Amino acid sequence: MTINEAATAGLFGCVTAVLVYRARRRLWLSDDDMVYFGSHRVRLARVGGAAEAFDPADWRVDMSAEALATTLGRAEPQLAAGATKADVVIPAIPARELAPTGRKSGASVEAWPEALRLPLLKVGPDAAALKMAAVESGMRSCLVRCDDGQWYRLKGCGNGDQGVVVRTTGEGASAWRELRGVAFLHTAVRELHWTSTLAAPMAAAGVPSANVALGWYSYAAPHAPLGEAGDLRPTCIVEATRGDRRLGTHVLAGLALLLPGLLGPSTERRLEQIRALFPSARPDPASVSTAMLVSDFLLARELFWAGAGPDALGLEWPELRRDAEHCFANTARAAEPSSARPLLGVQPLQRGRPRQWTADGAQPMGAAWRRVWDAAAAELAACPSGVRGRVLPYLYARLGHECGAMLRALHARGVSWGTYQDGMCFNGQWHCNAHSNNFVVLRPEAAGAEAVARDEAEPGALLGFLDLDMAFDGDTFVRLAAFDEKAAAARQDGATAATAAAAAAAAAEPSPAAHAHAELLHREYVNLMEVLAGSDATSGVPQVAIAAVEAQPPLARVAAAALTDTLVAAYQAAYGGEPPLAPVDAELHRCARLLMRLAIVVMGDCRA
Repeated sequence: MTINEAATAGLFGCVTAVLVYRARRRLWLSDDDMVYFGSHRVRLARVGGAAEAFDPADWRVDMSAEALATTLGRAEPQLAAGATKADVVIPAIPARELAPTGRKSGASVEAWPEALRLPLLKVGPDAAALKMAAVESGMRSCLVRCDDGQWYRLKGCGNGDQGVVVRTTGEGASAWRELRGVAFLHTAVRELHWTSTLAAPMAAAGVPSANVALGWYSYAAPHAPLGEAGDLRPTCIVEATRGDRRLGTHVLAGLALLLPGLLGPSTERRLEQIRALFPSARPDPASVSTAMLVSDFLLARELFWAGAGPDALGLEWPELRRDAEHCFANTARAAEPSSARPLLGVQPLQRGRPRQWTADGAQPMGAAWRRVWDAAAAELAACPSGVRGRVLPYLYARLGHECGAMLRALHARGVSWGTYQDGMCFNGQWHCNAHSNNFVVLRPEAAGAEAVARDEAEPGALLGFLDLDMAFDGDTFVRLAAFDEKAAAARQDGATAATAAAAAAAAAEPSPAAHAHAELLHREYVNLMEVLAGSDATSGVPQVAIAAVEAQPPLARVAAAALTDTLVAAYQAAYGGEPPLAPVDAELHRCARLLMRLAIVVMGDCRA
């Protein structure tokens, strides 16, 4: 081999090595990627269809009778292409239509990262796939990291790795079908509209959105099993995102499992001192959790709203006011710098590592997670003892405050997160997007020494909100329940143009609609309070881990009740416009983020 040939071969080898490194780097997940976005990888392929960019200026609320008929029509089963029976149920959002203005602002998918400009769909292990860093987000969505280093959400890109699925529920004449794993054009536009509309005012209120609206994909055959026309064409929402780890599944559940180790040794004196934090009227916190108290309250409200019970504050505790004065402990007071020795202080966690939990049970911590755990535990141990002594109450109070402040800001604009009933609900069941898993942990935006210093001096929000595909406001609310009642009567009497018009008029009548919408907002407030208290599956602890939590020693159970009480009390205070139970403190905020990071590690491989 000549010198030139050797040099060429060497250069070729170097170029190849660089290309291989870049390819691997494109697929590599950093510690922060795993903590804030996910660890379960998915595979994506390009498929047929179209990508459309969204600009809020291109859309308007359509108050016409024709558009109202479209909205009301979704309350009935739909007829799929080639079918003889209308049996497809789709989301029926109780709100006026968002329709194109007919003018184009110039928004283009060319502004998106190149990798996203054609439709993507999750595929199975045997299918050809693109080389992309992509992780799952629930059953129907995923997150993708593009070459700009940012993460993007594809909401509705396939049911697991099965693509677009048609699911049948029931048998015989009562059977109905639905599309699984995707969004719909009307829900996609609604999500993008409200994400764009609320971004600035909500951020100004200190409650940022986790997502930034970009646009949507419309899938084509063979990934449009019920046709490519109208509401039955499968759609995927495309957004930029700042996080995906859920408040319920990953943070609150992880903290619940870590609590005995965080608190350290128990003494009778310490236990009694924590008990003294509760109002005297509150039932025994060792046997009555916050979840039990709030669920009892909600059950009484449900019966009252249904006209089946008195206007009481509960069933078992009908006269107990569920607030900080009469019922809930406020541990934030006990954690103030002027207080005596902190009762809920956090111990260093440098001895061993906990097990990680999934829906299948506990398992040893994987190597990648061990690295994240060890680094965060070492940082926590290095925090001043005075900070560690106050951080748990601070964290729970801040989480409750941010949730309450978000819902207050949303409701102040007359917007429901998405609380209603439609054909997908069973009797007595409600859709409700106001739950803990629609808050995600935000990756701090800080990058570089200057930005890090700024974030430490003025800490940003811990949480961001998402999932606005069912949101609607009071001005555009439509009473589907009134339409259903009139339509049912019309079917019995023989449908006529007059009875159909009466049904539509009942749904759009302003005064009853305003009253019904106000009731929905109150239901939403109570529902989120119940979930934050731990009364719902979206509070995060997997079924297989509940026994482990219930078997914790008395100190952990009583402390958990005190901390969860604090979270709920902080939520109530923020929703009511009161000052936060725990004002932002830069040092405590940094330590709180470390606790959240450790909780996420414990639940890191648990699917939300």
